[in-house]
Amino acid sequence: MIKKGDGSEPLHISEHPQDYEISAGTLIVRISKSPFQIRIFDRYQKLLMEDFQDKGFVFDSTGMYSCKTLKPGERIYGLGEKNGSLNRVGSTFKMWNSDNPCYRIHQDPLYKSIPFFMSSEGYGIYFDNTYKTQFDFGAESEGEYSFSTPGGEMIYYFIYGPSFKQIITRYTELTGKAIMPPDWALGFSQCRGLLTNEKLTREIAAGYRMRQIPCDIIYQDIGWTRYLQDFEWREGNYSDPVKMLEDLKRVGQRSVTIAPEAGSERLRRVVNKHLTRDQIINAIRLIGRKGKFDVRLYFLIGLPTETHEDMTEIVKLVKHIKHHLIKESKSRGEVGQIKLSLNCFIPKPFTPFQWFPMEDVSILKERQKWLKKALGKEGGVK
Repeated sequence: MIKKGDGSEPLHISEHPQDYEISAGTLIVRISKSPFQIRIFDRYQKLLMEDFQDKGFVFDSTGMYSCKTLKPGERIYGLGEKNGSLNRVGSTFKMWNSDNPCYRIHQDPLYKSIPFFMSSEGYGIYFDNTYKTQFDFGAESEGEYSFSTPGGEMIYYFIYGPSFKQIITRYTELTGKAIMPPDWALGFSQCRGLLTNEKLTREIAAGYRMRQIPCDIIYQDIGWTRYLQDFEWREGNYSDPVKMLEDLKRVGQRSVTIAPEAGSERLRRVVNKHLTRDQIINAIRLIGRKGKFDVRLYFLIGLPTETHEDMTEIVKLVKHIKHHLIKESKSRGEVGQIKLSLNCFIPKPFTPFQWFPMEDVSILKERQKWLKKALGKEGGVK
């Protein structure tokens, strides 16, 4: 893939009796006609990657897969939150997000799946498929590795480095780069499982200050919510959450609040998030009155049954939140920012939507683009 408008590496295509050759600056791609095989070289004719025999693309009743040659001594790194050795050679992995907080050694899959890996041979592979894909790095056969899928399309990107830094840079150019967080977010964060009550939160905050250890953020685990789904403070665990926020802000610490995942109440009910607009606005009013807090709103796009009306409701909700945040902060003369976190719905096992397919990538990009345009002129919203 060549970036649009990049004329520094002109593309050359030629046909020969046995193959086609494509060259573009630093890379040469040779595609054999029969049997079909792809081989990729650097500009010095060093072989970087090649299809294993005639198994570059195989389609059968179970799905499809692609096999590549695994060179002696080649090392593979990546795939996100995975157990086992840092070098993935000799193991298999599934791409299927699973909430396993108390996992065993070599248990797979875990919570975060990223179908991207890097090879010590100077390249990376990004497998662009949202089905239950699998990677086999020489576990079944020492001389080959493969990635397979039961459905969707066989789309993958070869990303040349040759250094790991260059590979990651080009990978993020394709998938998107992380935003620069505010200064306080770069500070030390206290995050631990089961931090779900006011007493323990206060004790931890006081302990850091007493020991003169800098701490900017204290996370409340998901258990702060009522029934793990309603965004109301859990009764019995928090006697006065309003005063707790005031006190934490007074000593220079911030807490992170999770916002609803859909713009409309209808869609929130579909995903079993029983949170009303009034509850959201009441929380915003509370935050606005008690100090300058940045508000992060977490939304999912591509949810089952999602319509354009649901997307419109996200815009309305954000504008409504902005209005009340400014109104409640007016007396202070300063107001925090609203930051949107847009994520694509990915079906997870053991949930009501585990068998729902992920929305088409082109549709997700269009919805994301629409939201950015709809909120692009809203000051104080990122």
